Amino acid sequence: MEASTAQPRREAGKALRRRRIIEAAGALAREVGFDAVSMAQIAKRAQVSPATPYNLFQTKHAIFREVYSQDLARLTQKLDSAHAARPLERVFLAIDFANSHYRRNPKYYRARAHFMSMQAVNAVTGELGREFWRARVADAIAAGELRAEADANLLGGLLLRIIQGLTFEWVAGSVTLDRLGDEAAYGFALLLHNYVTEEAEALIVSRIKKLERALARTQKKSARRGGRGRDREGAA
Repeated sequence: MEASTAQPRREAGKALRRRRIIEAAGALAREVGFDAVSMAQIAKRAQVSPATPYNLFQTKHAIFREVYSQDLARLTQKLDSAHAARPLERVFLAIDFANSHYRRNPKYYRARAHFMSMQAVNAVTGELGREFWRARVADAIAAGELRAEADANLLGGLLLRIIQGLTFEWVAGSVTLDRLGDEAAYGFALLLHNYVTEEAEALIVSRIKKLERALARTQKKSARRGGRGRDREGAA
């Protein structure tokens, strides 16, 4: 009997240590930035031995992959509980939710985007991001809002590239968060319009027109400032 209960206890203990390490890594990244966090700091904050993060994850990159995975899981839960009933609307709602997170803690999300741009990190986090957007597209296909022949894997990857590219521009100070959100949504709408069904045609067309008006207003404001389009939030 004792042997049969020892294994579950060990696994439960390991899962608890993993959770504490991931939470500690995320908290430290918010305080000092991703690059400055060391495995020793993570172990100390998580109250585990210095060897435990290596034994359970091997590398700091692997720990931050889990931090990113949990961020996506929370975003997915928030989308699932949102009042927007239509899956296609949730594609755009995901941009709004991400944007609100960036706005609340710009320093952290700029640092995270910079860290994720590293080749060794992007190779693993890219798959998580692609799966997140693939799932959003797949939901819209299943709901009959995008045509059945639409390739969820391909479209999910393209949506990821759009949001990644604009996020890196924000990190560099080239665009503000408002511009990031509008341009990402506009790119999404133009791409998905090629696959939309009659049921969702009006929704996408209406969104495209609304975004075109918003982007035109932003462009005029930038021109009036003589090209000085950066504000405090958008500066590097």
